[in-house]
Amino acid sequence: MSKKRKPTVTKGSSKNTATTTSSSISFFNLYGLDLRSIAFFRIALGLNIILNIIQYRLFNISSFYGPDAIVPIEHIRSYYGENFSLLFSIENETVILIYFLITLLLAVLYTLGIKSRWLSWPLLLLFAGIVNRNPMAAHGVEFLIEISLFWGIFLPLDNSYSFAPTKHDSTKAFRGLFAWGILFQIGLVYFTSFITKTGDLWTSGLAVYSLTADLTHGNFLAPILANLPGISKFLTYFSLVIELALPILIFIPIFSRQARMLAGFLIVFLHFGLASTIYVGPFHFITFCFAILLLPDSFWNKLKIRQDKNFGNLKIGQWLLRNKIPPPMRTVGYRIAQVFIVIMMLVIFQRNFQKWGVNSFLSDGINASPGLENIAQSTPLNFSFVTGVFRQPWWLFAPNPHKDMGTLVLLGRTQKNETIDIINNQILNVSNDPTYNVPVFDKSIHNNFRNCRFTLSFYARKFLNELPEELYKRWTEHEYQRWINAHPDQPLLELSIYYYAIPTRIEQGKLVREKGFLQLYRMEI
Repeated sequence: MSKKRKPTVTKGSSKNTATTTSSSISFFNLYGLDLRSIAFFRIALGLNIILNIIQYRLFNISSFYGPDAIVPIEHIRSYYGENFSLLFSIENETVILIYFLITLLLAVLYTLGIKSRWLSWPLLLLFAGIVNRNPMAAHGVEFLIEISLFWGIFLPLDNSYSFAPTKHDSTKAFRGLFAWGILFQIGLVYFTSFITKTGDLWTSGLAVYSLTADLTHGNFLAPILANLPGISKFLTYFSLVIELALPILIFIPIFSRQARMLAGFLIVFLHFGLASTIYVGPFHFITFCFAILLLPDSFWNKLKIRQDKNFGNLKIGQWLLRNKIPPPMRTVGYRIAQVFIVIMMLVIFQRNFQKWGVNSFLSDGINASPGLENIAQSTPLNFSFVTGVFRQPWWLFAPNPHKDMGTLVLLGRTQKNETIDIINNQILNVSNDPTYNVPVFDKSIHNNFRNCRFTLSFYARKFLNELPEELYKRWTEHEYQRWINAHPDQPLLELSIYYYAIPTRIEQGKLVREKGFLQLYRMEI
């Protein structure tokens, strides 16, 4: 009779990891995250950071982060408060460029899985410093990146599909409080987004239809939906249903594999559909990371993607991996991390609860209870450093999409006395609309700003009457310099920033749009 072999436990396996006694058993429960999902989440998140730095910031340092940036530091501090950023104390553009390149390098190493957990903290701090230096160059995407980096600190990011894995582990799922934390965060993002959409455009089903006329955000699907009001109404309500359903699907205790997979696909459908209708930058790419993280083991097994696959085993900092800390100390450190996570979850919940108390479907009930109202109005750990984590700003298009669907226009006068739209590079013939007493152009006027310039135009529309004249002055000068650099043989006599307004309201269940035209700044050349 042969002796039965005792099951072995992988040396150094984490307490936070689900173990299996047979390779045929695959476990993914309510609190579990598949290690392959975590690995591809890391890769997708790293690529998002790389894209964000290169496309949005690296080539806009002079205009948005240098000492003569469009948005003065004084205005940022007076409007947004005393945010902390190392970039506030750096005035040399070369040093600022080095800061960005270091951040970019860390993002590349993070993506490749070269000690990603070690890099999570410095990468988060450096990236948060970039966001705080100029919040008017951030459009919500950056806040989702911040929370993803924060919660990634507590995940086995480089266990699989890494060039320098921290450890090899034969288990297939990561579960417990740390895994639950990031699921809790994702659920709050969508629940808060849903519960704060209390405006009449959402409740009447006209939100998507109203965005089809948005000159700032409108994308290629907008003119199609403008002719399909019934479909637009359905999509308005369906998007609300998805946002409400997502936290339920994430935490439902039965059929969790199927529910998580459905949640992942709904996130992709919601955000890529939104991106097809309105331009919101790379917002859909960062939410794609959430979708990947939710995918269960059955998804990867069906694609025959192995869990124990790595790209290499670089011996980077190998001496640091020799764990000589006594087991009791490791246990103490683990418990401290658990306490920290619980505290952060309470703070994050309270930040979202604040939004619920201000303007949501639960506001009346919260404000009717003195105890709940006090919780909603309190501000524990009110740090303004990592904005996404400590402020939880998940109210895009809430309580309504913007009631004004207009955009900023930069119009110049050429030496031939022609009017030119320098953003779209088109000569315009101008007449007058007697109804609204505004100019009428023979070509489409729309927002063709991209990257940081797009986010600046978004904030300029949102805070139209609150921005200082100095900002418009600097902006006009920067745009004229860009024009001359691209068209040295086409100097202008003058350049002005206008706001082409389309205020929107609901009357008797229908959208009513008006027009306005306001000069914000004029520069003679």
